[in-house]
Amino acid sequence: VTVVRVQLEKDFVGTGLLTSDEFAQSYALASAAPGPNAPIFLSLLGWQAFGLPGVIVLVIAWAVPTLFITHQLGRMSQAHENPTIERLLTVLKAGAVGLILAGALALTSSFDASVPLFAVVQSLLAFGSSVVLVRTQINPLIVLATCMVVGAIVI
Repeated sequence: VTVVRVQLEKDFVGTGLLTSDEFAQSYALASAAPGPNAPIFLSLLGWQAFGLPGVIVLVIAWAVPTLFITHQLGRMSQAHENPTIERLLTVLKAGAVGLILAGALALTSSFDASVPLFAVVQSLLAFGSSVVLVRTQINPLIVLATCMVVGAIVI
């Protein structure tokens, strides 16, 4: 969500669906919650702008493609020793790391000098998980679960 936060803000605040304060409160609440904050944030935005149908549509639009692609690539990489798939996964990892780092940079640069604890923790987790994903062969789901636990403990 951090990566697309700016675009979501343009789409929801720029079109008048939400005020800037409502958007910021939703983001802060979702960021402070332990666990993956994308479905929480999208649920809050959908609820405020469109009610229950908005929650359903936004979460499905986020979850289905993401989970399907992740699942299929994971299955393909474990089922076959295909060099093309291995190269594709390497490129996707690099792209994901770039998006995570860009999101962390966008997040930290949008705050003033009094950066909230959750923003610092998110940025450190984003950077740390990026390094782990690039440097090791650890399953990304384990990295995600670890980030969730650390985020829940620290925040």
